Formats: sequence, C-alpha cells, structure tokens
Amino acid sequence: MTTETQIERNMTISHSEFFRLLPKALKAYLWQQQKNDTSITVELASENTTSGEIIIALSKQGQFTIGSLTLPVTCVTFQIKNVAKKTQDDFFQAFDRAYQRGGG
Repeated sequence: MTTETQIERNMTISHSEFFRLLPKALKAYLWQQQKNDTSITVELASENTTSGEIIIALSKQGQFTIGSLTLPVTCVTFQIKNVAKKTQDDFFQAFDRAYQRGGG
C-alpha cells in the first residue's frame, strides 16, 4: 500500500539561506539535489532498506512587508511517500531544529 501526504510551510527564509542550512537539517539522511534546482529528494532508510522518501520543493522567493521591515518568504512543500509516522516525526524534528531561529 502506497501512502502519500503533502505538507506546505511558509518560511521567512531566502533560497540561499535555506540551502546553506540544508546539510545540517539532512545530515542523518541520504539526499540529492540537482544543480540549480529548487527540489530535493530525501531517502529515508531503516536498517539498510529504503522505507520511503520526502521530496522538498521550494516556491519562487517572495517578500513579506510589515511597515518598513521586509522579509524573504518561501513556500516549502514536503511530498511524503511511504514514510512511517515515527520516521516523519524524527525527520521534522531534525528539520525544525536546523531552521530554528532566535529563542530566548
């Protein structure tokens, strides 16, 4: 049985910043990006067996303005194929940690 889910997130991040942080976010996974492409394929494996994949696609970079402050905005789409819930949770925990900003 094939399971497929799609999640979209609007992130206040430029493409260059997203790709700078990407290796940190995906360090535990096999992943591949085509040169000059805004799509990344992440293979999620367990015990040397591929168990599914997540395809990450970036929209065209936009802007969000609040008063005199302008921030870059990118819609990031995660297409999740044949990935167990626990594995998804682990993936997004690592992804969110890599892209977390600020704090206090």
